[in-house]
Amino acid sequence: GAILRGTDFSNADLSRTNLVNAKLNQAILRNADLRAAKMGFADLSWSRADSANFSDADMGWVRAYAAGMMGANFRGAKVPLAQFSGAELSGANFSKAQFQRTDFTQSNLEGAVFDDIDVEEVYFRAARNVPAKLKGEN
Repeated sequence: GAILRGTDFSNADLSRTNLVNAKLNQAILRNADLRAAKMGFADLSWSRADSANFSDADMGWVRAYAAGMMGANFRGAKVPLAQFSGAELSGANFSKAQFQRTDFTQSNLEGAVFDDIDVEEVYFRAARNVPAKLKGEN
């Protein structure tokens, strides 16, 4: 995959882009449009993606450790086996997203929306502000 570490993609239109296995760690993706992007195995660790649009993106196996994603839109995204450990996800929208063994360990989910989701195991160990309806998950 492409090595794009630290690149500033603020406000960029990356919709439907193939970012499979891309190294986007420490990238700036504020307000970027990543609708329906193919992002499997991409590394978004320590990136800033506040208010980015990941709706309908394929994000299987994505690593987003300690990423800043406040207010990001993940509506309808596929996030199986994704790692959001330590991520700042307050105000994020995960409505209609598909989860399978997705990890939110130590992330902040204050005000995050998880309506009408498809869940097969999600981990919230030591996560902050987990929505009440999801507290039964691991």
